Amino acid sequence: MNYVIACAGGFGREIFHALSLSLQQQNKLANKNDTIIGFIDDNLQSLDNYGNRYPPIIDTIETYKQKTGEVIFIASGSPQSRQKIAGLLKEKGCLFTSIVHPEATLSKSVVIGNGSHIGWGTFISCDVTIGKFVSLNCNLTIGHDAIIDDYVEVGPGTSISGFCHIEEGVHIATNCTITPGVRVGAWSKVSANTAVMRDVPPYSYVIGVPGTVHKDFFQHPEQQ
Repeated sequence: MNYVIACAGGFGREIFHALSLSLQQQNKLANKNDTIIGFIDDNLQSLDNYGNRYPPIIDTIETYKQKTGEVIFIASGSPQSRQKIAGLLKEKGCLFTSIVHPEATLSKSVVIGNGSHIGWGTFISCDVTIGKFVSLNCNLTIGHDAIIDDYVEVGPGTSISGFCHIEEGVHIATNCTITPGVRVGAWSKVSANTAVMRDVPPYSYVIGVPGTVHKDFFQHPEQQ
């Protein structure tokens, strides 16, 4: 299998290192030769300052055509950008992959959607459902029976308690706490170090301890 990383920014480089470690272990165990062949990015100069540390940018996202044996991971840290790129690549019939860091800990009953990422040191408890194109950064915890919908972004150090429901496109920043059973509405944003203790309507902005909710702060991506 040949892996292609869409987006060659900071998160894309982080994904390269996580995927490299994962493939190294998988190839050794299964006697495979899977490899990362490169990035696709509309800025062809994104990696110019990094010497030979990374494989090349092989194409732009706009013009990329997937070849047999290739799979893509979208390494954008923005839910809106990830949704846009996924839509473009889906129209081309591209195949996607998920990435789970070897040092993440997941219950056997966790369900992970295609195109999602689970970072180093993250712990996910039993019966959690994770949607498509979700990005769960490092050192975070997700409690039992939580639901994480498509395109969600969760920053390092955050704790999402049991029975929470994080709806599509929500962006939760670093070191946040989502208390048990809370529902965070679609395309909302939770500021760093915030404690969310009650349900949040869609398109809201939440900040503080306890979290203050500012309703209708954002628009749906299609309206922006």
